[in-house]
Amino acid sequence: MEVELQVGTRDKVLRQLEEAEVDLVITHAVAPTPDWCVVTPVYEERYLVVLPPGHRLAAQDTVRLAELSDEPYIDRLSCEMREQVGALCTSRKVELYASYRTEREEWVQSLVAAGVGFAFMPEHSLMPGATTARPLVEPSLQRTVSLLRSGDRTAPPAAKLFWRTLLESAGRPRPGA
Repeated sequence: MEVELQVGTRDKVLRQLEEAEVDLVITHAVAPTPDWCVVTPVYEERYLVVLPPGHRLAAQDTVRLAELSDEPYIDRLSCEMREQVGALCTSRKVELYASYRTEREEWVQSLVAAGVGFAFMPEHSLMPGATTARPLVEPSLQRTVSLLRSGDRTAPPAAKLFWRTLLESAGRPRPGA
């Protein structure tokens, strides 16, 4: 079986799935999802605040959103929850100063490790050892990571096996792929 990992916007990966350029998509599937998509939730994932070395909030067990107002911020342009984070900050009157913006995850992580600012990251992201990650609270933020496939065509055997294996490893029941 060949596995190719790609990163893309929601619109791009849905187009690739619809046009059979890819067999499966792993994503945060926010509604609405096209009718032809079969969506299966895999796991829930919290969002963390990733702090640079020596940051004043690193000694805390959790970080409240209000504590981040006016802090230098690394804006993850490829984050599928970016609009929700922005709306949440606006509704809570939390001012984020984006010292840098990038689509590249490794750049976000390197900038945080270099002390340029903090970032919001999914709980299961790999982060450099020099940084400190704390759960975001008041409010907390999480996403549901899901598998998507086209309901308009039969998945190839390798994609079905990958689908079942991933769901079993996440402790989910085995739906027909």
